Order: sequence, then structure tokens, then C-alpha cells
Amino acid sequence: MDDVIVNDTEFLSAHWLAEGFPARLSGLVKGWRAQAKAGGTDPLHGLLSVSGDYLRAVHQALDATEGTGGAVAGGVDDAARQTSARLLAPAHDRLLEALGLLPDPPGAAGSEEAAAALETSHRTELVTLQGERELVVPVLLDVRGPGGHALVVLEACATDGIGDLLAEERAPGGAADQAPAGTGELVTPLSRTSASGKPEAVFTVARALSELFASDATPRYALVLAGRWALLTDAPRWSEGRYLALDLVTAMERREATTSGGLARVAGLMSGEVLLPTPEGTTVMDSLTQDSTNHAVGVSAELRDGLRRSVEIVAGDVVRSMREAGEDEDLLDPDLPGELARQSLRFLYRLLFLLFAEAHPELGVLPTASDDYASGYGLDRLRDLCLEELPASAARTHHIHASLDVLFRLVSGDVPGVQEMPVEDLRADLFARSRTSLIDGTDGRVRHWLSDAALHRVLRLLLLSTPTGKGSRGARRRGGWISYANLGINQLGAVYEGLMSYSGVLTTQPMVEVAKGGDASKGSWLVPEADSGRYADSDIVRVTDPTTGERRIRRYGAGEFAYRLSGRDRERSASYYTQCVVRHSLAELFTKDTTAAEVLGVRVCEPALGSGAFANEAVNQLAEAYLERRQKELGQTIDADRLPAERRRVKAWIALHRVYGVDLNATAVELAEVSMWLNVMQPHLAAPWFGLHLRRGNSLIGARRATYDLVALRKARTLHSKEVPTDQGLAAVPLGTLGTGQVHHFLLPSATWGAVADAKQAKELDSAGAKAMRAWRKTMLKRPDHRRDDVLRRDANAALVEAFLENEAANQQAASAPVASVGSAGAGTVITEALFGGEIQQIDLAEQARRTDEDRRRKAEKELRRRTVRRASQEERLTALAGRVERLWAIAARRLEVSEQEASRRIEVWGMPDALQAPPSTVTRERIENALADPDSMYQRLRTVMNAWCALSFWPLDRRQELPDWSEWLATLEDILGLDSVQTADSERLVDQAGFDDLDLIERAERAETGMRSSVEFQVLHPWLATVQEITEKEGFFHWELDFAQVFTRGGFDLQVGNPPWVRPRTDVDGLLSEGDPWWSLSNKPSVAVKKERMPHTLARPGVLHTVLDGTAEVIVLSELLSDPTVYPLLSGQPDLYRAFMYQVWEHQSKRGISSLIHMETHFTDAKTPGLRAAAYRHLRRHWQFINELRLFDIHNLVQYGVHVYGTEQPPSFRHATSLYHPETVQRSLMHDSSGEEPGFKDPHTGTWDLRPHASRIQDVGETVLRTWRAVTEADDWRSAPMVSTVNSAASRTLTTLANQPRIGGLGLNFSRGWDESIDRQKGRFIREWGPSSWEDAILQGPHLHVSTPLYKQPNETMRSNKDWTSTDLEALPIDAQPITQYKPAGDRTTYDRLYTHWGDSSARDHYRIAWRRMAANTGERTLIPTIIPPGTAHVHPIYSAGLPEDNSRTLALAEGVVSTLLADFQIRSRARNDIHGSDFSLLPAPDIHSDAATRILLRTLRLNCLTDAYAELWTECWDESFVTDAPILERYDERPIGSEWTADTPLRRAEDRRNAQAEIDVMMAIMLGVPIDDLCTIYRTQFAVLYDYDHGHGQGAYVYDANGRQLPTPVRQAWEKRQRSTSNEDMPLSERTHTHPNSGVSYVYDLPFRIRDRESDFRRIHTALTT
Repeated sequence: MDDVIVNDTEFLSAHWLAEGFPARLSGLVKGWRAQAKAGGTDPLHGLLSVSGDYLRAVHQALDATEGTGGAVAGGVDDAARQTSARLLAPAHDRLLEALGLLPDPPGAAGSEEAAAALETSHRTELVTLQGERELVVPVLLDVRGPGGHALVVLEACATDGIGDLLAEERAPGGAADQAPAGTGELVTPLSRTSASGKPEAVFTVARALSELFASDATPRYALVLAGRWALLTDAPRWSEGRYLALDLVTAMERREATTSGGLARVAGLMSGEVLLPTPEGTTVMDSLTQDSTNHAVGVSAELRDGLRRSVEIVAGDVVRSMREAGEDEDLLDPDLPGELARQSLRFLYRLLFLLFAEAHPELGVLPTASDDYASGYGLDRLRDLCLEELPASAARTHHIHASLDVLFRLVSGDVPGVQEMPVEDLRADLFARSRTSLIDGTDGRVRHWLSDAALHRVLRLLLLSTPTGKGSRGARRRGGWISYANLGINQLGAVYEGLMSYSGVLTTQPMVEVAKGGDASKGSWLVPEADSGRYADSDIVRVTDPTTGERRIRRYGAGEFAYRLSGRDRERSASYYTQCVVRHSLAELFTKDTTAAEVLGVRVCEPALGSGAFANEAVNQLAEAYLERRQKELGQTIDADRLPAERRRVKAWIALHRVYGVDLNATAVELAEVSMWLNVMQPHLAAPWFGLHLRRGNSLIGARRATYDLVALRKARTLHSKEVPTDQGLAAVPLGTLGTGQVHHFLLPSATWGAVADAKQAKELDSAGAKAMRAWRKTMLKRPDHRRDDVLRRDANAALVEAFLENEAANQQAASAPVASVGSAGAGTVITEALFGGEIQQIDLAEQARRTDEDRRRKAEKELRRRTVRRASQEERLTALAGRVERLWAIAARRLEVSEQEASRRIEVWGMPDALQAPPSTVTRERIENALADPDSMYQRLRTVMNAWCALSFWPLDRRQELPDWSEWLATLEDILGLDSVQTADSERLVDQAGFDDLDLIERAERAETGMRSSVEFQVLHPWLATVQEITEKEGFFHWELDFAQVFTRGGFDLQVGNPPWVRPRTDVDGLLSEGDPWWSLSNKPSVAVKKERMPHTLARPGVLHTVLDGTAEVIVLSELLSDPTVYPLLSGQPDLYRAFMYQVWEHQSKRGISSLIHMETHFTDAKTPGLRAAAYRHLRRHWQFINELRLFDIHNLVQYGVHVYGTEQPPSFRHATSLYHPETVQRSLMHDSSGEEPGFKDPHTGTWDLRPHASRIQDVGETVLRTWRAVTEADDWRSAPMVSTVNSAASRTLTTLANQPRIGGLGLNFSRGWDESIDRQKGRFIREWGPSSWEDAILQGPHLHVSTPLYKQPNETMRSNKDWTSTDLEALPIDAQPITQYKPAGDRTTYDRLYTHWGDSSARDHYRIAWRRMAANTGERTLIPTIIPPGTAHVHPIYSAGLPEDNSRTLALAEGVVSTLLADFQIRSRARNDIHGSDFSLLPAPDIHSDAATRILLRTLRLNCLTDAYAELWTECWDESFVTDAPILERYDERPIGSEWTADTPLRRAEDRRNAQAEIDVMMAIMLGVPIDDLCTIYRTQFAVLYDYDHGHGQGAYVYDANGRQLPTPVRQAWEKRQRSTSNEDMPLSERTHTHPNSGVSYVYDLPFRIRDRESDFRRIHTALTT
């Protein structure tokens, strides 16, 4: 139906509109037909009913308009508008009624409740503001919903062409071929107040929409009716020129009411059911646009795979060309695959960049409107080529590449554009040929252009989505065009973000790709094809043949290029949360008094950069904040049609001047630069340079400005002290002002040096080397000596001395030459501003250098001789070095500051004061880069020292002979940094105010005066620095306060945002070994013996031992550094990397700064992190916890994580919400009015995850709440109490009540974790063997147990998995039934009994115990799953158990009844722990054995647990005569008499009887604890979503009961559902009501009526019975 829907600008993804929309539309049509069948009205049939009248009105209006005569001044004919309005107004009204958009039509908005939540105004004026100006919008319809203006409908004059609705203002008099006057214009013009205060009329639809969307009354959707055409758009898409147009006449003329007909499509895109919001504020159109976006995300995942395959194609074609050119020697270069992969990616980035730019013509970067460009240069012209098959000769021709090369050079400015086709000269690194030298043949290389065949395959992968299925004749369908218009910056970033961990390989023999389960997306390996038979077929990677659609093995021939993801690396994107993270950060950073200038001053950092998604979002929102504030400050309003362009200029200025980022992956930094460029791209903006701000480096490992007091260190026995160095912030303690005796931490040896020596693998594989390295470290950790025993000397080599003198002479000669400085003061001059009064001094440095030339030379010679005899202590040398560090740091900081100023670019930002603009610069980018990269610069010298300090922690075992001793360490530092020199206030001020050229002179003087060795010299004298350089290149050490000194001298970052890695550094030896033999990752739980046998063979393979040692060292060192209290004082153990990022952003933020990270939150409940948790509470401003059930992250659906907004330290006070599924829920909850039902985990009305907003979700956490958490968790200090999760106010109240109860731990319970399922089995304590077991031999597993049910399931003999179990038939259970188990005792029985848990002198197995599943399924049916197990029973550690020291059976049974309740379960859930240990169990409320309800709870608990005669003793010991008279409250279907002796009649066996008894215990427990019945019901409804679903007959475990109280088995329930829930036996055949239980073999007949019990109603019924 392309002739009904015009989607040229891709308001919705064209591919989704063709493939996804029909399925959604089918569901809507089905509902409409049901409405019509029931006698109601629906939009589809409503359109049918009005189509005749509507068509007549449209044709009459068009005919009448054409005959109204010519245009008047301004091109607007009032007569035309009046005629159109008179004829179309009734038709438009009837159309709105038919679509269900006018108030009170049947079926409008889907429900009466939805309609009641809407406020609709028909044919009125919408008066609003645009900044300070008034805007009067004549509207056909204005619908307000929960979130404001939901839909505004404008009315335009009839038009026959969609172009008339999009036309700009007409020129006076019009043109001869122009549409009739008034056509497509508003029936009544919009009125806006002009800058002079006079009203101004706006006639055109396009301008009116822009004005409306720029106003305070911005609607969610805007609809324009213009006779034949309807136009739909929204604010974000309209700003990009995107809209959806519907040809109503064509749809109505066909009168097709089918699902695929035009009327259905019109109704499916513009009916009330689609456009009007529900009471919760959501619309069907929201979900359609989200589906379209998600489809684009899905396509982006597909595109990512296409990009990966394209890298292989491009690189493979280059390799083929190199081989044909005889470059075999180059092909042997081990660095070639990596470099070729990077260059291939860059080549592909160019294509993606241009595809994106072409899809966004509003950016004005490419002349897409030019026919010459479109036909001769643009990528869009290549789409048709993708559909053609190329001849065989295409493998040797390069026509496509030649064409692309012209386009690349055109864009980069190498080929000038012409007037008819103006192309921006972007001057971008991305398009520089030198960046793809292997392909383009620069830098002295041979050119290897890509063949037509290769590029044809690449273009198909980048332009076409994967075909879906086959056509009717078996032919493969063609996929749709990939929509780059619908791919946002973040989605496009995610495309290449997923490739960051891939690496290139050149095969040496035929290879096959293998991966766990054949899924290469989680990592893969290449194995020789000849060896592929050794691997399981399921682990062989297969791909779909693009031609045949068949699955084939992914093979690589000898000498082919492969691009693979290591099994140890994987990138994840959090782009879905970027808006949420930044929005809540700015809400804390800004106040209503924040000025526009302050917004522009915000310095942003993304410390784990990735593709720069968060940095880009920060740029976007800061730009909006600036323009909003600046317009108010100036009392001016930017015209709506200019607003997008002005916004892009602000974004460009902020991105260029205020955004910083760091990532260890160099490719990531490149990609972030491209992403940011795409985000700020606009006309006349050459490619931005982010080199000073976006840096490659390891954010977590580096040196900082922190010092030790040498005098204090004298008291320490060694330097292996836990004393934390004192941070000396650059802003708080200016450079050069350190106190006496303060020495920078990186001048002293670290306890983490040589950390690899502590690794288990190092000790096993190279024990001698590990021992030697530990001995070296011990000698280095001796405290510095304060005795003057060191002799300062230079190498006696005469040649080196002479070289030094020659170097000094050369430096002096260079210094004496005039240098043109930056600024207006003249050559050789630096301008410095005096400290007072703005006085200006001019100091001629060149003349100064000339006067002192001879003096310096003599001093240098004298210094060399003097140092051969001078003595000093280590302390004195370190103190002098600390002074040198301060001096070099000051010069480096000034160099970075000046470089940043010179690299600034003038961008004309609306309303920006000229003082904020950068002055003109004469310093080129190349000079800045060279100055900072110069190894002899002060900046690089200081980096070298810091890198050396870091590298010694990562030092490899096989280089231990190079390690420096104390003397060598100090000598190296002195050669790099120089010896102490006297600095005056004038010289320091000279640095502070020096210009770029002046700094060159200062640095030359510094090298001369302090006797620094040149970089060449100190590398020769200290060869171990070569290893430092290698390690630095790999590890990427980043020294924040040095590398971003220009930021930290100002106090740090104002806004830090991002998604840091969530991994914990662990030594994955199997993963390392897999690089040599994938068997280590692919084998299924091999035994220790098998591993031990295979290990030597794997280590003998080339490079494997080095890989294992190197990889082990990296992880061990990282763990040591993160655990070292002198580096990260608040971290302990082996923390996740995200914790280090937390600490780091706190340290790096300015005094007013805000940091917002999305990360995991194990620290909130980890018992080992009270210090970090307390610090987090002090820094938190907002905390939103999410569960991944919507899979917005590419991780497991049960993983929890949060958005954490941090500020500077303060007493704990933050806003807090938990159990969220979507970021929008938070924002809407913050604006909610507290009305309506409180939400929970699942929406009880829809059965879906609860996304409903509510004010009760937001909790303000301060001391009072933290004290409640402390009471719940019994933490030592409320300031560090583990976090407790409450989803609403009822949960908070209940938790407070529970916190004030006596604890079950007060009963003196003993605990047992049983056998370790892995270790004890390996030790031979038990074996895996299926079969019945006596209770004495039983070893229970988790599935055996359920709530108050000790024999819930039994394992099947097949034992295929942990789900291969069958439920127990409790009705047919024999009185002496014994469990069937998978484990049996083994070995000596005495040893078995002796080694199991003992409590004092008796085994835990001698007692009745409460047992529960250890693993906590916090979002499952139940989390706490306890029952009573009899004496003799053992269990493995996925079960925990507890017993009483003295066999007090009554108390034990009563305790089990209490912990089996929903309230106890809720308390466990609120802690959000992954496991339930004894310490967690101890915190549950204790039973009140003296309460009235105690005996009644006891009876029901016993009848639920005592299923066999193994419980006879427990029953007898707990017997109470009141049991006989205790009548059930709810129905019983198999009630039998009971007595003091246990019999087969004692246990409750029917499912409904058991369910009712447990419900009675739940209510009795609530009454005992004082929890109101309303809160109990709310807890049930909101906290136990899965149970709620089951109770309402949904899901695989649905609780539906027959007339006799039996729970329906799944086949019977499904048959009942198919029969529309029959109500009598006559309506359902006996065969469908009969089922044989798989456990007992007993056949049961299930009698109707079947029932679904309402647990909430039953709770209230029980409560009434107990309290009245």
C-alpha cells in the first residue's frame, strides 16, 4: 500500500512498515472486528461508513479552490480558505468521529476509563508561550492526557499534493505553476508575537508545526487534515524533517476493509485507539514507533554482523592483492593483521558516515538535493547495483572503488565542489588516505584498491537487511533496505561498539571456526580443519549462505583473513539508558538559577568511552539547557525554523570545547570521535579534532598527585605500608606548593610491583622466576635511607659525556634563535599578566637566552663533574625529585591548557558572549600534536616516570633480569626528570602565563639548567625502559591529573556519565589456554584428572605458555591494584571494575560536580564492603534500580543494575526506587500525583512487567530509612546498612514492621550447608547414581523441596539436566515413601558420617531441620522455599538447613510455619541477595510461641510437612489436643480425622487443601506481627508477580482446581482453555478430563466446574474470620 502511505522521510522504518507493521495491524483489525460483531463501533468500519461523504467533500473543495481566482498580497486567498473550510469542516469532523478521536464516541481510546482521563477541546484556540512570546494556534482538536498535550489536530485547506503541505511561505504574487492560492495552507492562520511585539500570521503548515513544537504546549503527536491528505508527525522527528502522510482519498476509493487494505492502514496509524493515551499515559503509536526503533536496533545488530563480515571481505581482498603483487614478506609481518583490520574498519566507517549523512539531508553536509551528486557521487545510487549480479571479471576490476575514491576526496576537500553541487570541505582524518595506507597506497606502499566483487558484497551487507524466509517458489527473498534515517547516533555507535574486541588473524592453513554451542557472538576460536573432528558438531560455527539460505560451516583457507572475537572479550551497549542517565544528572547539577553561561561551562567526561553514547547525549541535553536558559535571559525567542540549526551549533561548540573521554581500546576512541562528529555535523563545520579530549588509556590504572611524608615513612619497617598517600588535588594544592618532605607516591616502590610472582600459575609454571621476583620486590620495599651513602654520578663513558655537552650546546643555539610567539607582543616575547591591577610585563626570553648561553654551558660541564663526587641520601634524592616533578607538572599543565586554547574553534553560537569565543590561532594542529608527543617534553618525561612506576606492577617473569634496583631506579628518575634547580616566583609566574611558543623556550631552558638526559640517552643508559614502553603500549596507563591537567587545575569535571565495565578481574586460565586449544572452553565439565593430563600438551604449543603467564599477570596485577588500599582505599578483596569507577568519579568531580553511572550494585548488599557502601550513600543523589526483564541490556533477564547519580559528600540523602523495568517509569513517577493503585513487579491487569508510574515508587532515603535498613539487616552501623528494596509505600511500611520483630536467630539455631556439590563429590564423599534412597542415605537437592513440601519433585532416571524432574503425586504417596535421589553416599560410611556437619557432639543429620533452597530467585514464584526434613537426611550446598541445639520440635515446626509465609519471603526479597545463607535466615521474624495463633499455625505447618511416617515422631512430639477442634477457615476437600499418632490421614494431600492451609498461615502470621490486611494484600499483589499470575490461571504453573480440589495438570488445563473454559462435565469429553500422573501412574478424572481461586479475596475472608 505504498500509494496510501508516504513514508519517504522514514517517520517509521520503511523495512519495519513493510515487515513488522502488518502483524501489529492484524491484531488491531481482529479487535475491531470483534467490536463490530458485538454491536459496537470501530475505526475501520467507521471509515467505511463515512468514506462516500468524505470523498464528495474533498472533490468539491478541490474543484472550488481551483476556481477562486488569483492570489492576493502574500499569496494567501481568503476566499479559497473560506470555501475549503465550509466544504471540508463537516467532513473532517465526521472523519474524527469515525476514527474515535472526538469525545465520547463508542470505543474511543479503547475504554471508558481511558476516555475519562482525557480532556478534549474541539475547534478552539490553543494559547501558549514560545519563550516570552505568545502563540495562538487554531486547532481542530486538542486532546490532553496524563502527560500534557497528547494530540493536536490542525486543519488545512484541501490539497491534491503532499508537497503543498510542506511548502514554505509563498512569494508575493506566486508563480505560474504554483498550486491555487490557499492550497495546503492552514484554514485559519497561526498567530505569533514577533520580536517587535506585533502579531504575525503564519499560514503554512510546515512553519506552523515548527512553531507549535517549539512552544510550551508541544504535543506528543500532531495531525494535519487537508482533505485528501493527512500528515502525522512528532517533535523529535519533525525537527529531522520526518513525517508520515496518508492518502485518504486513495484508501477510501478502494473501500477495502481487509487487514492489508488502505482503510485498515489509515485506522492503524491515526485512530483514537492508536493516538490517544491510556490513563497511564501510553499510546499504541508509542509502541509502534518503539517497535520501529527496536526493529532498527535489530537491524543494527544485523548490521554489526554485516560490518564484521565486511571487514573480512575488505581485508581479505587486500591480502589477495598483496599476494598477487608479490608482497609475501609484508604478509609475514605479525602486526599486519591488526593494522589491516583497523584500516578496513576505517574504510567502512567512511561508508557508514556517508550513508548516515545522506539519510539526514537536514544536516546540510552533503548536497543530496543535487541531481549531479545523486547520480554521479552519492552512495544511494549504488542501491540498484546491490540487486544486480556482477560478472566474473568483477574480481579484477575496481570501478566501484574508483567511484568511491572520488566521493571520499570530494568530501575531504581534495576535489573542489562546484556551484551546482557544493560539498563541505570536511578535512577529516577519517577520509585521509594515510589512515588507509594499506588500501590507498600512501606512505610508500603499493595501492590495493578493492575489487568490484568485494565491494559489491560489502554494499549488500551495509545496505540490505537479511532476507526473511523463501518465496512461494522456493527462491530466497530479498531483504529490505536498511534505514539509516531510523538508526540514531547511539544505535549506529552500538553497531561498531560490538566490534571493539574483535581481532584480525591471517591463517597459515585451512581453518574452521568453533565456539560454545556454535555461537560465535560470545567468542570463538580457529582450529585446523584437519583437527575439527575432535570437536563436537554442535560447537562448529555455521553461517547462512546468502544465495541458497543453507547453513554451512564457516571455513577459512590457508592465507585468508579472519576477524574473530576472543572468547574472553565481549562488549555491551547501554545506549538505551543514555537519556535517563544524563537527564537525572542534569536535574541534580542545575537549579532554576543556573545561567546559560554556567551551562556552557560544564566540563563533561565519559570515563569508559566506548562509542561515546553518553557523551553525545550529554552534549544534546546541555545544548537544550543552554538555549532554554539563554532565550529566557535575553527575553528573545529563536524562530522555530531556525531552532534546529542553532541547536546544532551549540552542540558543536560544547562537543569541541567541553567533552572529554577515555577508553583503553584505541578503536573505541576512533569510533567515539566519529560518533560525536555525526552528532554535531552541520553546514560549514569542518571535521572537529578531539585529540586533546578523547584519549586512549586505562582509566583505572595510572599515577596521581598523591604524596607520602618521608619523615613519617621512617617509622615504617618497609614501604609495604597500608598508609594511604595524601591526595594533593591540583586545584586545592597548586603545583609547587607541596609541604617539605612530601614525595609523590609514584617516586616510591609499590607493594604491587612484580605482582605476577604471586599468581598461582606463575608459581606452578616458573617457580624459580616467581621466587626471584618476590625477592626483588622485598628489597625494593625497604624504606628510603636517610643516610648520605649514595654517590650521584654520571656514566664515565666519555662518548656519552661528550654527547651530552653537544646536546646542551645545540639546545642553547636553538634557544638563542628568535621565535615568533602567539599574540600581539612581538617576536620572542611572552605576555604575562601581573598579579595585581592588570599590569602587563614584557620579558624577552630570546635575549635572556643569548646573554646566558655561555654561562649555561659552563654550568652544564661543571654539573657533570660535580655529580661524580656529590653524596646524598635516598631521602634527599627523593625530595629533590619531588621538586622536579612539581616543576615538570606545572609546565605540562600549562602546555595542555595553552594547547587547548589554541585548538579551540570559533562557532557562532546564538546568544553566546564574545568573551567565551576562542581568539584566532596561528598554531596548527600538527604543532600541538608534535609538542605533546615530543619524548623530550616535560609532559612526556613525567609520563615516562609515571608509566615506569605502573609498568613495574605488570612486569613479566621472563624479563625479571632487567628489573631495576633502588640505585638504578633513582638514577633513572634523575636522568629523566633532572636534578634539583632553584625556581623563583618570577620563573613560576612565567610558566603560568606563557604562550605556546614561550613554552618551547622554557622547556629548552629547563633541560639545560637541570642536566636532564635526552630521551635517546636515558633509553640507552636504562635499557629496562624499553620494556616499560612495551608494557605501557599494551596497558595504556592513564594519569588523569597529568593527562587532563587543564581540567584538574580548575577543580575537575562537572559532569561524568557512562557505563563502566561490570566484570570482576578473575584469572580465566581455561580461557587463556583456549587461545592455544579451544578444548579448554568447549569441553563439558572435564574432571581434574583429564585437565591435568592435557595441560602439558597445551602448554607445549607455540606461544601458549607466554599467553597464560601474560594473561595471568594482567589479571593478578589489576586485582592487586584495585585491592591495594593505597590506590583504592574503599575497595577490598577482588572488586568489580565498576566499583573502581565509582571511587574514581567521586575523586574526579568538581566541588559542584555530578557523576552518573549505570552499573551493577553488589556493593549495596556485600557484607565485605561497608566502607564503600557508606561512601556511596554519602555521594548518592538519585538511585534507580532496574531488573533486565525487558532485556534492554544484552545480558541475563534477571540481572539487576542501577542508574546512580553521585554528587560531593554530604550526610546521606538521596531519592531511591527499585524494581524498575524501563527508564521512563522513573521520570513519570517523579511527576505522579500519588493517585491510583500502587504498582509492583507485574501489572495485575495485564500480566506484563509493571511499568506504571506512581509517586509511591520514589522513596527519600535519609538517616531514618537507613536505620530501618540497619534494623532489617542487623548491620553494625546504620551509615553502612545493606540496601533493602521496597517497590511501594506498603512495602516500606511492612518492612519497618518486620524490622522491629524479634529475630529467629534468637532461638539459637545451628546451620549446615551440607556437602559441597562439586568439591566433596570430587573427594569421593558421594557419587552420582539415580535411584530410591532410605532417609539415612538420602542426599537431597534443591528441586526436592518446595514451600512446606519436603518431597515436591523427584529426579528422572535420565538425569539430563537440573530440569529433568517430575512432581510427586502426594495423594498416592505411600506412608513409608522414601526419596529418589541422584546422589548416594560413597566410600567409608564412618568417614561419611564423621565429615558431615556436626553441632557439638551430634551430627546435623540426627535432627529434624528446616531446609531451604540457597539460591534466591528474587523475581520467581517464591524466593524463600523452606520445609522440614527428617533425621538421617543429608543435602548438598544448594540447600541450607537449620536446627535447634536441643530438639525442641514444637519451636522448630512453628518456626518453619513462620518462615514459609509470604511476609518472611518478602523480607528475604527486599534484601535482593543472590543466596540465602544462615545469616540471612537468622534475620527473619521469630514465632511468638505464646500467641493465640501459634497453635493454629503449628497444626497447619505439621499437616503440610509431615507427608510420611518419617515425620511420625515430630507429629507426636508437637501434638496438642486443641488440634482436634481447630476447624479450617477455607474449604477442605479431603479433610480426615486426626489424632496424636501420625497416620496416612494426617497430611493434607489435595492441592487446594494445601493451598488454603498456607493462605491461613499467611494471614495468621500477619495478625501476629501487626501487618494490616490491606498491606498484606498489596505485598502479595505487587511483590509476588509470578505467584499472582499462577493464581489467576496464567503461565505454565497456573493454579486451577477441579471440583474436588485437585490442581489441573497442564494437558487438562490446556484442553479446558481451548474449549473456552467449559463449566460442566458435559461440555468437555472424559478423555480430555482424564490424566495419568507421571510419578505414580495413577489416573485421575477431573470434574468441572474448574476454579481459579482469588488469594487476595481469601486473605480478607480469613482475616475477617480471625478478627471478628
